[in-house]
Amino acid sequence: MKYTSINELSKFDYHDAIINIIYIQDGHMIWDISNINASTENSQNDFDKHMCVENAILIFEDAKIECITSSAYMQADEKEATVVPPDAYDAYIQSLSCEYINNLESVAQHEDGKYTAIFNMGGHVGGLVSLSFSKAVIKWDKYIGKAWYES
Repeated sequence: MKYTSINELSKFDYHDAIINIIYIQDGHMIWDISNINASTENSQNDFDKHMCVENAILIFEDAKIECITSSAYMQADEKEATVVPPDAYDAYIQSLSCEYINNLESVAQHEDGKYTAIFNMGGHVGGLVSLSFSKAVIKWDKYIGKAWYES
C-alpha cells in the first residue's frame, strides 16, 4: 500500500469511520475500515487539511482485548452499559462489521513499550473496546478528499 502510518492512532479522526470487517490473523487483530481522516499532524498527510482515507487496514500487532463494555441496549431498554464476558468477545467483535467508530477515547504507551487504546463504537452494537498491542499500523492507498468537517 502507498501510505503506512506506525503508532499514530491519535493522528487520525475516527468519528463515523465504517468497520467493514475485523478479523484475527497470526496473533494480530486486523480492522478493514473506511472513511477515517488523517489529521495534518499525521506523518503521511502532506496536505494542509485533514484528509479522508477511502479504505484502510488497521493492524494491531500482538493484540489482546482487555475489556469490552457494551451499551447496545441502553436506548432500547434503558439499561446501563454492561461488561461483556471474555467468552463473548469473539461474537461482539464479529457483530461490529458494518458498524462505525465514534472516536478513539484514549491511547497510551506503557513502560514495557506496549500500548493500550480504547475505541468508542457506534451503531446498533455500541460500547467501548479496550485493546493492548505492541504496534499499530495503518495502511492505505489513497485519499478521497478533505475530511467532511473541513468543508
